[in-house]
Amino acid sequence: MTLTTCTACDFSLDKADNFCRRCGAPVAQANLPARREPASVTLWKPQASPVVKGAAVMAAGTIGQFVMRRAIGSLIGGAGKKRRRSVFPVRRKDDGLMDEAQIITETVMLRRVRIRRQA
Repeated sequence: MTLTTCTACDFSLDKADNFCRRCGAPVAQANLPARREPASVTLWKPQASPVVKGAAVMAAGTIGQFVMRRAIGSLIGGAGKKRRRSVFPVRRKDDGLMDEAQIITETVMLRRVRIRRQA
């Protein structure tokens, strides 16, 4: 491979180039058509599917978020850790309820609809 330079912009040219790759000026000793060595076609095949890559990114983000929260939490208030409150109420032994007692909650929703009669 011998390299020459373009007369217009001094860009280095390949032996098989007919035109400058930077400015597009024709090379003085242009031989049309240019012949190049045959190149083999290489197919790119990803090693992991996009679903696996997406799951890995989500897992890495979740782990990173957990680590950052723990680090920031220990820097801000690491000395006085608060005890987590349970979602379910803790039943004391002396509350007077039997073991079979259940807690029942009801939600009532009302909707007011006005109907206008035409006279």
